[in-house]
Amino acid sequence: MEKTINHYQKEEIKKAIWIKFDTNQLYLAQEALKMGFKLHHSKNNYLMTYLWLDKERTDNIPGYTTHMVGAGGIVIDNQERLLLLRENSGNRKDKWNIPMGRVDLGENFSQAAVREVQEEAGLETEFFDLLCFRELQAWYFEQPDLFFACLLKPTEKAIKELEQNNYQLNYDQHEISGFQWVPLNELKQFAEDPKNNVARPMQYYLLRYLNALYTDGYKFYKDKIFDFNRLKTKTGSNYEMYYPNLLANKEDLWKDIKQ
Repeated sequence: MEKTINHYQKEEIKKAIWIKFDTNQLYLAQEALKMGFKLHHSKNNYLMTYLWLDKERTDNIPGYTTHMVGAGGIVIDNQERLLLLRENSGNRKDKWNIPMGRVDLGENFSQAAVREVQEEAGLETEFFDLLCFRELQAWYFEQPDLFFACLLKPTEKAIKELEQNNYQLNYDQHEISGFQWVPLNELKQFAEDPKNNVARPMQYYLLRYLNALYTDGYKFYKDKIFDFNRLKTKTGSNYEMYYPNLLANKEDLWKDIKQ
């Protein structure tokens, strides 16, 4: 290894050397650290280290991750009522929230919101619009947290099932202890009533925001705040571009973009 490091430094072939250790090789990582390698990140099956070689420049290897990402589903039934769930555990226990959770690796936030509603409320929905997002400077492990509030539309099948079951839900009783449908014109009052125990600050302001949209004439599932285009990259990753719905002519916006 020392010969390899000296060779790369002399020939200026690389700026850094990376070594990935599987879990059964962690004893070797100690030797790498003695040689000046730094820890970069780890997962449940490996540890990644690196050594910066360019002595004339400052180490500019980026950190592994800078943000955590969450998504929530804003679901409104055909009677203009918002779905709220009561949490059954954690620091939000007994508080009212929209269905929400962490975005999994390989998901877009729109997909995560749909999945969370399905898992927590047992309700089939589809993405319609991005209503707002927020950034929290320091959250788990002191990392910033991004949260995307997505407007999700119940499918026709879901609406029929709701009507047949008197709008009862087959929700996940491990995570959720109850649910209710709150009329849009009562959201502000609901949020501000301390007896309702709405999670603060995000859910509190989100309910007030939805109430303001409703009273301002926003038509849920008709009007759009954001438009988006979904592509597949050459590597197979999902690519979604969101932009304010302000353009009068957007038909030709994406036609020349090669997937």
